[in-house]
Amino acid sequence: MQLFDFDAAFLDLNPAWNGRFGQWLFHPGMLFETRRKWWSGAGLRGTAHEGIDFCSVLTAEGTVCRIGPEDRFPAILPGRVALVLDDLLGQTLVLEHPEAPGDGWPLASLYAHARPVDAVQPGCLLQAGDPVVTVPPPKRSINGMHAHLHLSVIRVDPARPLDQLDWRRINARDGLQLESPFTWLTCRHRIEAMDLV
Repeated sequence: MQLFDFDAAFLDLNPAWNGRFGQWLFHPGMLFETRRKWWSGAGLRGTAHEGIDFCSVLTAEGTVCRIGPEDRFPAILPGRVALVLDDLLGQTLVLEHPEAPGDGWPLASLYAHARPVDAVQPGCLLQAGDPVVTVPPPKRSINGMHAHLHLSVIRVDPARPLDQLDWRRINARDGLQLESPFTWLTCRHRIEAMDLV
């Protein structure tokens, strides 16, 4: 299986980053399965992190920039928009991927704390690389938490309909198997314990 080139798709959708983009910058608290927080000082999350958080870019010149509300993010696999949910900071768009290889449990990707781009709504068919969401300022302020795209990849128990998915079920991993998004995509990145406030 060939991994999706997240950087190339992001740059195709956001030409303003061309020539400036160096690599994604992740705090350890932004990674899959961590219990560490990356906002409001030290501490632990209530549950292990369900995905990865895209928030900051280390530019080619070595400066740190945050993503902006005009930046569009790509679908990592072809699929159908299954639903759009409200979440803590914005909305979560859920794409189901019936053609993805697996063990019989359907695959879905979740793009959270975001806003679907124009014309992306339940039922839409999308290709890998198509724009799916932007990341506006959070609808709720949490000390030290900046606008970011939370990306999760999940396998869903076929006996539990995807249209019944919500964040309570995701956090509890009820009828779900979470996978690292890095199983499905590649992106240039650095992991660095940094002060994001």
